[in-house]
Amino acid sequence: MDKEKDLMREEQKEMLRQRVLNTKDLEEERQLLVKIRNHKRKTRRKVMLAVMAIILMIAAYFIYDRVRVYHSYGIDWEFSNEDSNSLQYISFGDSLLQYSKNGASYISQKGDIIWTATYEMKHPKAYVQGDYVAIADINGTTIAIISKEKGLESTITNSYPISKIDIAKQGMVAVVGEASEVSYINYYQKDGTPLDIEIKTPLATMGYPLSMSLSPSGTQLVVSYLYVSGGIMKNKVVFYNMDEIGESYTDRLVGGFEHYAETNTMVGIVEFINENTAVAYGDNKLTIYSLERRDQPSIVTEIEYATQEEQLQVESICWDSNRIGIVFVNSNDEKELRVYNTKGKLQFKKTLDIVYDEIFMVNDFVVVYNTEKCTILNSDGSIKYNNEFEGGISKMIPTNSRSQFILITGNKVFGIHLK
Repeated sequence: MDKEKDLMREEQKEMLRQRVLNTKDLEEERQLLVKIRNHKRKTRRKVMLAVMAIILMIAAYFIYDRVRVYHSYGIDWEFSNEDSNSLQYISFGDSLLQYSKNGASYISQKGDIIWTATYEMKHPKAYVQGDYVAIADINGTTIAIISKEKGLESTITNSYPISKIDIAKQGMVAVVGEASEVSYINYYQKDGTPLDIEIKTPLATMGYPLSMSLSPSGTQLVVSYLYVSGGIMKNKVVFYNMDEIGESYTDRLVGGFEHYAETNTMVGIVEFINENTAVAYGDNKLTIYSLERRDQPSIVTEIEYATQEEQLQVESICWDSNRIGIVFVNSNDEKELRVYNTKGKLQFKKTLDIVYDEIFMVNDFVVVYNTEKCTILNSDGSIKYNNEFEGGISKMIPTNSRSQFILITGNKVFGIHLK
């Protein structure tokens, strides 16, 4: 009996010991979980603080970059060009393309020739979109398609003398060729293969194409036509679609606007500033079109230049993918730049006190310059840079960097940075 009691006491002690051990294990496990949670919490806090610090640094940089005013410039590189009279320059990639009647060369920022494309043209004119450029012999029949990576992609011989051309981001081109009493719009892939698309526009019915523009994707085309009706010169803007949507429309024409006759408006320039926005620059009003519905182009807004309050004349235009700029001359012969967004809302207006040779938009800036001086405006119209150039500048070319430009002067090419 005593042995049984002793055995029961031992079992009870063992059970108690196990509970104590289990409790200890549970406590250790609990403490371990607490440590893990605390470690994760600290890690998350560190990550969040690091992310917030990065965001604040980026925000601070953009604020600083926005309010910073440049006062001078430094020269990063330069090279001589002995044949400057016969060469033309355009911004291409992260540097520039020089071209002439005999060919084109992609020039590095150190002045080195990366590649050369050869052709023969009488009146070459270059059109750039992304990493591709089309050089056309205006009034001739030759087109050179050039890419940043390869150089010459193809040489095309158009069937009719070329009056207008435009290029899409993937290298496809649209060409207006002129024959007697009719114009033809043809398409070519970057390798020179013609697409099975030809739009015939008789002068007697459709009119003469004053201006045209491809959307960045190349699937949409806008054309301004000048035509005669009742012995009166009139204008219309027409939209074509080149993908499957346009296949169900006659001549792929998905929309036309002839209301310009009501205000005697002549639209000299049409431009796709982005894939869904086209702008028609008329002599007395601006029209912004939406292509959100690619088969139903619509007018977003129109801005008339001459009103009861103001009598404005257009001197220059410029644009980027988000903004539209017009330099007006008012009744006091003052020049005023007005910048609008794609909805036609006025962003700012600024009186220009510089007699300029060229104006363009790039990297949220408006750049206005002549041979001796340059003024750069921020997106709100504030002054970013206002200073003189040394040596006389014949051309100023933007780059991918906000503060870097290329200057052409005499037989010298300079890469500069603002400071």
